[in-house]
Amino acid sequence: MAQTITIDSPVGRLAITASLRGIQQISRSDAAVSETVPVHMQPWLRALSNYFAGRGDLRAIPVDPRGGTELQRKVWQALQDIEHGETVTYSQLAERVGEVAAVRAVASACGKNPVAIIIPCHRVLAKDGTLGGYAWGLPMKEQLLALERAPVFQKAA
Repeated sequence: MAQTITIDSPVGRLAITASLRGIQQISRSDAAVSETVPVHMQPWLRALSNYFAGRGDLRAIPVDPRGGTELQRKVWQALQDIEHGETVTYSQLAERVGEVAAVRAVASACGKNPVAIIIPCHRVLAKDGTLGGYAWGLPMKEQLLALERAPVFQKAA
């Protein structure tokens, strides 16, 4: 059975829903911070805290996303293969999942990622190297990439 807790983080208050297998969903929240954290989630939250402190990556945190189309699940899996500090373009991601002609669908799958931050859709940039989009807003995407010291290229004016 899934449980939801709320935590404060450097990117705002987050609601985290998890099963015993892993984190199923992360969303922004206005709910009060949880007073207790299930034992099975404690190591995952430590790993997330270490990530935000610049001392680790997200691979130590298991994910258990629910739903999604076949393409979305394929994209979410491929996102997890993008190394900490690395960025790829939506076109490159489409190539990685074997859907070269479906760049927009791949970008849409990134936007529907239920476990944002941990499934690192923030590491995907527009073809010209600019930020592109992000479901939680470009300032957060920029903040996460800066935390990872990932390259972002601004288009010349």
